[in-house]
Formats: sequence, structure tokens, C-alpha cells
Amino acid sequence: MERESTELPVPFSDQRGVIPPPLSRTIAPQFTPPPLAQVPPAQKSMPAMAAVIVPPVSLVGSIAGTTNNSAINIAEFPQKQPAENANPPTEMEVWQEKQRKRAVPSWLVSFIVHVVILLALAAAPIARFAAGPLTLLLGKSDGLQMSEFNLTSNGDSSEDVEAPEINELATSNIQTLDTDSLTSAFDAIRIPTGGTAQPSLEDLGLSEGFSGRSSAMKSALLRKYGGTPTTEAAVEAGLKWLVKNQRSDGSWSLTGSYSDGGMAENKSAATAMAINAFLGAGYTHKEGKYADVVEYGLRFLISKQDKEGFFSNEAPSRQKMYAQALATIAVCEAYGMTGDSKLRTPAAKAIKFAEWSQSNENAWRYEPKEGADLSMTGWYLMALMTGKMAGLGPDAKKIKNVSKYLDAVQTSDSSRYSYTEGERPSLSMTAVGLLCRQYLGWPKSHPAILGAIERDLLPSSPQEGDPRYSVYYWYYATQVLHHVGGEAWTQWNNSMREVLPAMQVKSGREAGSWSPDLDQFGASGGRLYTTCFNIYCLEVYYRHLSLYDLDQKGPKKR
Repeated sequence: MERESTELPVPFSDQRGVIPPPLSRTIAPQFTPPPLAQVPPAQKSMPAMAAVIVPPVSLVGSIAGTTNNSAINIAEFPQKQPAENANPPTEMEVWQEKQRKRAVPSWLVSFIVHVVILLALAAAPIARFAAGPLTLLLGKSDGLQMSEFNLTSNGDSSEDVEAPEINELATSNIQTLDTDSLTSAFDAIRIPTGGTAQPSLEDLGLSEGFSGRSSAMKSALLRKYGGTPTTEAAVEAGLKWLVKNQRSDGSWSLTGSYSDGGMAENKSAATAMAINAFLGAGYTHKEGKYADVVEYGLRFLISKQDKEGFFSNEAPSRQKMYAQALATIAVCEAYGMTGDSKLRTPAAKAIKFAEWSQSNENAWRYEPKEGADLSMTGWYLMALMTGKMAGLGPDAKKIKNVSKYLDAVQTSDSSRYSYTEGERPSLSMTAVGLLCRQYLGWPKSHPAILGAIERDLLPSSPQEGDPRYSVYYWYYATQVLHHVGGEAWTQWNNSMREVLPAMQVKSGREAGSWSPDLDQFGASGGRLYTTCFNIYCLEVYYRHLSLYDLDQKGPKKR
């Protein structure tokens, strides 16, 4: 019998995602920092699973419409003199003045750089007699000091760890990729089909949200959800490409030394995205063959955090809040996976910033406490849920109120979602909205979820030769389908696990990465963005425990 059509009268704005808004010609306003709050006491349990995310720096209406305003110095503009009976300055005016005072003259920056270079050259002979490479620290955090944040791979040493040079990072613990065949480089990877009993998924609670990345559970989940040696080989090859492109200060770059970099630099966002790829596969700064890589990345990220918990002061204006959400997720995940006490303060401060920056529309956008769009809101909801899973106790009301914003950007049957209120729905935003609904408590049998999967998501599953795909959409839709499971997940996964590894670069300088050429947001995010998001998709089997396997009646109430 022919199935009755459920097509909505409201069409998508496009077939892959939302059309970015036009670039504002004004200088983006700044914001007042949140009041410093007490870090909540450590909780004995880790409630609530969270999705990563991760995300993208310029995905929906971000760097696609961003210019580099670094040449514009707000301090050059005449300052308005306050009237005699003027109102007190607004939050934005206070923060703008704070940023102006923080600005460093370009001549001073140039002078410091040249002095450092001369000192480095002079010290080079001395370095030959040192036990390790000479490390020059060019700056420190306004908040947590580098001397306080002493991560080591085993957690036992109290001595600071020097960051290796880039050529050391590229070769330590890494085997050269077989450029003829990625599969042959990973012959040792096998998904077990029997043997030692594995933990039961049903015995786990949402408080164990990170446990799927452990070695025992990872194998069980790969079997259960259809991962293969090919998907694992692609993940490992992608991680090796990331290792090769880590910089000597521990960071990663969006614009990069690799081909097809992004439109604008955002090292905080790039570093957070790379760290999340390693954490998603179960590699932390405490254990695993990439421990040093993750450690140096975390050290760089936390060195950028200021006393208000903000990581992204150096990012382009419309990228700041994206980068902040990604960095919050990375630090909270690293803390939740390891329990490292040195990560608790930066993670807790980042969660407090996320809570404070929510606007009165129960959402987030380019500036703290101002505006709303679903792309940004999705990242901040995932950041708060990650903090909840790590035991940092974010404000439950802040999380719950996101539902009100989702109501404002949904269609009448709740199955399609828009970038901002009043716009037409898009495929990417529909995937974001549905994932948010799942984490906010909708059961998998909800008609809106099932209708959207059947009508919109499955017909847009990854396809080989797709002339205009979006890995951002794939990332969110993969999670939605994974949580629902069943035949719908099998159909999606059968396509994804073949198409994504096939698209991975197999040889040459960029082996292990994914080209951004055809991706909808690839020109903005660049090769590092597309590589990280493809890795996230292929880690989905174990990265997030399925919500509905943990609770057959649906996600637990938050």
C-alpha cells in the first residue's frame, strides 16, 4: 500500500543547511564578564550523558560571513564623554572598555617578538647541554597559571613537562601511514566476536556516559552498533594526521600549514576540535599512545582561559562563542574521563560562563547574553550536558529552558527546525533540534522524531559522489539515528560506514584527512574542521552511550 505523504507545507531553506546571514558591517559589541562564582564541590557521581561536539567554528552563519577585523583598533575611535547626569554604563560598554585597556600596541608586540627571537638564537648553544628541548613561554593565562596546571602522562610527577617540537610530535608513538592502503596499516585492529564477558549496557546509568570509550566497552559497542575494522582504521588514520599537524606550542590551526585551510585563524577552536577527536576515541592525557599529544593540547587551551572562564579572546568576533563552547566541551570531557583535579577549576569556570551567557531568549548567539540561533544553542546545550556528565552540576533550569527556544524555532508538528525564529527550516538545523530534544527528555517513540527520520534524515544519508554534502549535518544526524537505533540506524550506518572512509585521503601529504572541497562549510572551516567532524561520526559507536538503551522508557529526566 502506498504510504501516505507526511511532507510539510513549509519547505527547507535549502537541501543541506541554513543559508548564512549577511555580514554585519559594524564592530561586534563585547560583553561584561560573569560574576566570579564559587566552584561547586566535587560530586560523588557523574550524572547525565552528553554529546560532544563539537563542532564547527563557522558552520551556520559564522565564518562564512566573517572578516578579519584585526586591523580595526577600537581605541582609535573618539571616546564619548559621559554627561553630567548620564546613566551608568551598560554591560556591553563596561566590557568594551575592558577590552580596549587590554589591547597591546602593535609596536610593542613586534618589539617583544624580535627580543624573543634574539634570546632564542643566543640560547641555542646552551640548549645542547640541556636535558630536553628549549621551551619559550611567550605568555600565560589571566586566570590559571601554567605553573599551576602541570599535566603529566602518568599524573605522578610534579615537574613541568616541556612541549616537544613539531617534528617530535609527528613521530612519537606513531607509525608511518601505508599510503597504498589504510587498511593494511591497521591489520591488528579486530572487533572481537566472543570471549571475555563485557559489561551490560543496561547495567549502566547515564552517569557512566564516558564509559563507552574504555577498551572493554569500546569493543562491545562496536559489535552492537555496526562498527568495523575499516571505520576504526579511518579513525586512527585521522588521529595520526592530527598528530602530524599539532604545533610545537600544543595548539592546532584552522588555516594550517596543510592544504585547504580555513578562512580565518582560530587556534582555540581548532585545538578544542582536535582534542575532542582524541577524547572521543578514548585517548586522554593520562593514558593511551596519544597522552602527550592530548596533554600539550590541553595545556595550550587552558593557557588561553581568562579569569572569567573565557578561552577565545583572540578569536575573530563572530567565532568567539563557537570556540568557547568547543573548548568548554573539551576541558569538561577531559576532566570527566580522568577525574584530574587540575582540570576541575578551568572546567567549572567554563560551565559558569556558559550559564551566565545564556540570553533572555533561553539561547546563545555571537555575543554573551544577546540574541539566539539554534546552531550556537546546540553547542552550548551540549557543553552544559557534558559538564553535567562530568559532575560539575550546571544549573538545571538553564538546561530545561532551552526547550522554550526550541519551541520558537520549530514547525507546527515539532519535526523541523530553523536557524533563527521566523526563518524557514533547514536539514542541518532539524538534526540539531532533534538531538537537543533527545537530551531534554523526548522518548524515541515521539512522532516528531520518527517522522523527521523517515521523511528527512534517512533520504539525506551519506552518499558517495554527493556533489554538495555537509559533514556538520552528518554529525548531528548520526547521533540522532544512533540514539534511536533499530532499522533506521542500521540503514543510516550501512551508508555512513562505507562512504566516510572511502572519502578519506589515502596517500600523500594529507593522508588520513578529509578534503573540505565539496563540503557546504568546508571553505570556512577548512581541512581540520572536515577531518575532525568525520572522525566524530566514525566514533559514534562508543563515543556516546545510546540514551534509549540506558533507559528503555526514554532519557532520564534532567
